[in-house]
Amino acid sequence: MSKISNLIMSLMPEDGSSISNGAMMTRLCNHNTNITEDAYEAAREALIEDVILGRGKGRGGRIYRIDVTDMEITTPMAKDQKGSKGKGMKSSRKSDKPSEVLSYRHNETQVTPR
Repeated sequence: MSKISNLIMSLMPEDGSSISNGAMMTRLCNHNTNITEDAYEAAREALIEDVILGRGKGRGGRIYRIDVTDMEITTPMAKDQKGSKGKGMKSSRKSDKPSEVLSYRHNETQVTPR
């Protein structure tokens, strides 16, 4: 890795959260004023190609660490794995009876409950 790549990695958030490219460029300039935007972009792209950094979404782009190992990664469980077998809140609407309209708006006819 180049000097700029090493500096980028040292300035990345260690918890795996993303940082905008503008904020990273500001951090880099605070450490070394000789870094150009083209040099930063080349180093960033090399880190992304080497699967060390990931590309995030957002205005101006974002990057994040891929090598974070202390984060717990979970996948959503399927409904049948959650143990829900019809338990839980039941709908208050009865499907065997038609719904009854209690009132209308705007000068329309009103139906009163029986």
